[in-house]
Amino acid sequence: MNLRPLYADRIRLKFELEPPLRDADDFEYAECEDGSIELFYKKEDSATFADWNSELWPPDPRYGDPGQRLPLLHEFFPMLNVYDEQVLNFLLYALNATLSLPPLAPAHAMNERMKQHCFFVLGRLSSVTSLNEKQKNELREFGFWFFLYAHPVNGDTLEAFSLIAQPSSDPEHNPTKTRLIHTESGVVVRDYFRAYHDYYAQHHSAYADRLLLSPQQIQTNLGLTLELLDVVEGNIAAEHAPMLPAWPTETHPETSVLLRQALRWIHHPDELLKSYTAAPGEVFELMRDLTRSARQSAQMDAYLASIAEMLLDHYVLYVLFFDPGELSRLIAHFASEPETCMLLVNRLLTDTIFMQRILRMRGINLLERCPEAEVFLNGQARKLTCF
Repeated sequence: MNLRPLYADRIRLKFELEPPLRDADDFEYAECEDGSIELFYKKEDSATFADWNSELWPPDPRYGDPGQRLPLLHEFFPMLNVYDEQVLNFLLYALNATLSLPPLAPAHAMNERMKQHCFFVLGRLSSVTSLNEKQKNELREFGFWFFLYAHPVNGDTLEAFSLIAQPSSDPEHNPTKTRLIHTESGVVVRDYFRAYHDYYAQHHSAYADRLLLSPQQIQTNLGLTLELLDVVEGNIAAEHAPMLPAWPTETHPETSVLLRQALRWIHHPDELLKSYTAAPGEVFELMRDLTRSARQSAQMDAYLASIAEMLLDHYVLYVLFFDPGELSRLIAHFASEPETCMLLVNRLLTDTIFMQRILRMRGINLLERCPEAEVFLNGQARKLTCF
C-alpha cells in the first residue's frame, strides 16, 4: 500500500516539518522546475503520477466537431460518448492530483483546503458510528461534490458522477459498498479506470512515443489511483486511511496538549461527536485555544494553523452540516468573551464556503435561525450567509 506513507510525506513537505520518510513502496516526491512537488517513481526519470497520461488525452470535443470519433474504450463501454470520456479523464486527473503539491497562489488556498479536507473526511466517514446511514450518505455526497468543485473541475464533470450503495462481496461483515458511478451511463468508475490502464499497458508499443511509463508502472499507477478512489468512496480500511503527522507536538510543549487532542478528534470523528454531545464546551474551548495559539506563533504556524482549520472544518461538517442552529451553543458558551465569539463565528462562516452551501442547500437564513449571531458577523460573513 502506497497511499498512507505518501499522504504523510505530502504533509511533511507542505509544512516543512521534517524530511519525508519515503516509506512508500514505489513512489517518492521530488521538486520540479516550476516549484511544484510531484510524485515520481523511485530512482527513475519518469512521468509524474498525476500527469502520466497527459499526452494521451483526445481533443476536447467541446471545441470543433468531434465527427465520428469514438471513445478509446468504446468496445468495452459502448454506452459512453466522447463527452463522457472527457469527464472521466478529468475525474482521473482530479483524483490523482490530490497527492500533488503545486505552487499555491493565495487566491487558491481556500480551494486547496476544502478539497483536502473533504478527501480526509470521506476516508473516515464509513466508520463513524455516531451518524446513521442516511446522515453519512448525505455528508458523503456533500463532501464528494466539494472535492470536485474545489479541485476545480468544470460544471459537466461536477455533475456527472454519483455515489451509490452496491451489494458487497462480504455481506456478513460489510453488507454494502459505496461505488462511484458515471450517473448517465451507470458505468462504475472503478471498472472504467481498470480498463483504461489495462488498455495502455496492453497496447504499450502503439503509444510508446507518448508514454514514459512501462506497462508494469501503468498498473502500479492504477493501484494508487484505486487507493485514492477507495478513500473517496469510503471503502478504505482504517489502518490504511490517510493520517496527519504528530509533529511538532514534542518540539512545542506549550501547544502539545492542544495538538494531541485536536489530532485525536480529527482522526476519530466519533470521539469528537461523543465529546460534543456530552460536553460541547470542551470542543469550543479547544477550537478557541488552538486558533489563538496558531495566531500567536509565527514559525510553526503553518502546520498548527492547518490543524486548527481542520478542527473548525470538522465542526462545520460533522455538526453544523446537520443543524446550523447549533452555532447558538457556541455563541452562548462564549457570551463573556465577545472577541473570541467574533473570531470563531466569522472563521466558521468565511474561511471556507462550506457554510454558505449548507445554508443555501437547506434554505436557511442564518440570522432567522440564529439571531444572536448578528452582532458578531463581519461584512464578509453577512454577505455569504444571509440571503
